[in-house]
Amino acid sequence: MSLFEWNDEFSVGIAEIDSEHRELFRIAEELHEGILNGTTEDDLGVVYSRLAEQTRAHFEKEDAILRKEGRPNIEQTSREHLRLTQKVEALGRRIEKRQTRLDMETLRFLRTWLDHHIRDTKY
Repeated sequence: MSLFEWNDEFSVGIAEIDSEHRELFRIAEELHEGILNGTTEDDLGVVYSRLAEQTRAHFEKEDAILRKEGRPNIEQTSREHLRLTQKVEALGRRIEKRQTRLDMETLRFLRTWLDHHIRDTKY
């Protein structure tokens, strides 16, 4: 069973943003499958690093799109994007230093922030 399965309820109606959200789901599901299949911590760390980089790049691009379109609440949205990016990057540093592991609890955190990001951002 996929923990990070994309479905149309996550669509925000902006093709470029939807595409990037799908990619975040795909990488997160790659982590999920890796944990279920016993992938090494080092290999999981590489996948997590891709997820963190994709997150950072996505939020930068999304902020630019929303600014260009003159969307309301962009400053609040940008602050939330920064907060989420910092959480993802802080977790990455803890994983890199072996202070925490990628496990199902970590994946639940990732699922929660993805849901929160997509559902709570005003498009």
